[in-house]
Amino acid sequence: MFFLDFTHFFKSLANVFAKNMKKKLFIGGLLVIFSGLLVVFFAKNILLQAYQNDGFWANLIQIFYPRFLTEKHRFSVDFFVQKIQQIGFRLIFLGIFGSFLVYFSEKIKKKIQPIHISTTQILWLQRYFCVFLLWCVWDWAWILYNLSELSFFYQPVFLLRFFGKENFSFSLLICSYAGLILGIFCVFFNQKPLFFSVIIFINFIFLQGYLYSFHKIDHTFAPVNYVCFLMVFLFWETENMNITPPVLGFAPPLEAGGLYSLLFIQIAVALCYSFAGLEKILIGGTTWFLDAPLQHYLRVAEVPLGVFVAQSYVLCWFLGVFVLLWELFFIWAIFQKKYLYFFLFVGFMFHLGTFFLMNVGGFPHTWVCLYVFFSPQPQRRK
Repeated sequence: MFFLDFTHFFKSLANVFAKNMKKKLFIGGLLVIFSGLLVVFFAKNILLQAYQNDGFWANLIQIFYPRFLTEKHRFSVDFFVQKIQQIGFRLIFLGIFGSFLVYFSEKIKKKIQPIHISTTQILWLQRYFCVFLLWCVWDWAWILYNLSELSFFYQPVFLLRFFGKENFSFSLLICSYAGLILGIFCVFFNQKPLFFSVIIFINFIFLQGYLYSFHKIDHTFAPVNYVCFLMVFLFWETENMNITPPVLGFAPPLEAGGLYSLLFIQIAVALCYSFAGLEKILIGGTTWFLDAPLQHYLRVAEVPLGVFVAQSYVLCWFLGVFVLLWELFFIWAIFQKKYLYFFLFVGFMFHLGTFFLMNVGGFPHTWVCLYVFFSPQPQRRK
């Protein structure tokens, strides 16, 4: 009952904001652009103050960049000036991109079609998600135990700072891990999947925050976080449409409407690749087009096969540019379905190549495992 009231509150809140939404979002985009310009031109002075002493500005930056107080003793101030200006450029890009989406929202809306699949397909995707997530976290209990013995090195990131350093016991971590495992099994057996998908998401993010509080931030689970979040909306959609996936057997295609959440899962995974390409440009500029940085990375990794490939400058340049363009245009492939499976094949080969050439990422890679969510495709209803 409480959950229904909670949902009703957010629906009412959404209706308030829905009035003149396009205008509000466009203004919001302009404000993001303006904030990015402020960061580019004025944040340098604040950063200089934070670099010279450990006062208010240093502590504020530490909240968003947990390694600042440590790394300012390793790098010059120019390193941090470049980083903060890149944040400004990202905000400017985000504002321009968001404003573009709002301005052409009507045309884009015609391109966004819900995905119509059978209830049996929903169930198997639900089960696959649970098995995949269990594979991702099966060894976390052992890792959490080992890290709890190294509490001296624990520096909480972002919101975990509000809990303090002394409030994290191994018992609390194990309770959170047990909640995550319980949620996975309940969703697998289709027991209150909406409620337990929320439990999964909260504990998955919480435990990652703890793992990343030991000065090692890994992007392995970046798209998995979005999938966990959007699976909540998938179960919310199915409950609102009174869809109950069967335990066994097949079911006819959905008649109540399609699922937007599956499409948004595909978009979220694709954006992870596109933003990775943008990061290369924002950090390296034109280096990937005018030089062959891949050649350097292959030599540093010292994997025999990678060192062999690094002997060819032309091949390294071509592979670097090809992968960069593939990453940038991945989001485009979501709306050009005839090219999507080519992009997925390239993604499979990319992660396979990074594993065998540089021993990076492992295989099967977590990002590749999410390609299963691209199997259902949007279709126009007849």
